[in-house]
Amino acid sequence: MALDAKTLFLPVLEEVNESAWREFESKYRAYKVRGGNEPMRSLLAPGVILLLEVYLPGEDLTAVSNNKLAEAFEGLYAPKNRTDTMARLKAIRMSANSAWAVGEVATYVSEFRAVVKRAVADALPSNRKLVHQFLSNVRPVGLQDELRLIKM
Repeated sequence: MALDAKTLFLPVLEEVNESAWREFESKYRAYKVRGGNEPMRSLLAPGVILLLEVYLPGEDLTAVSNNKLAEAFEGLYAPKNRTDTMARLKAIRMSANSAWAVGEVATYVSEFRAVVKRAVADALPSNRKLVHQFLSNVRPVGLQDELRLIKM
């Protein structure tokens, strides 16, 4: 790997935890948009590779695709049961003094959808509980009231 401006800003996954994975994934996507071409597997610290050897037995990690790696990490950090899913959804909040800011609403919706999308099938609460949880953390309360009035 040649040392140039692109390689100076390569994202590297150095820790094995969900927040490190989410940060790396985001930075890696940005790196690819800027024209980066290093495969994800070459940007993993040795400790991360050790975990993957256990989690993906028999997989040739020198040739594993970006999609396969992303699936492996998503599987590691996906909510595994309804209680875990609900706890993650409850943690997503809009600020109490939000003034119907479109950006904040979009962020809230995006984060909520991401947790639901990552949950394994058996870990999803009923649609009714999902809707209730979604609405309970919408702010300001006026927006929450408007959404509750929509017929579903």
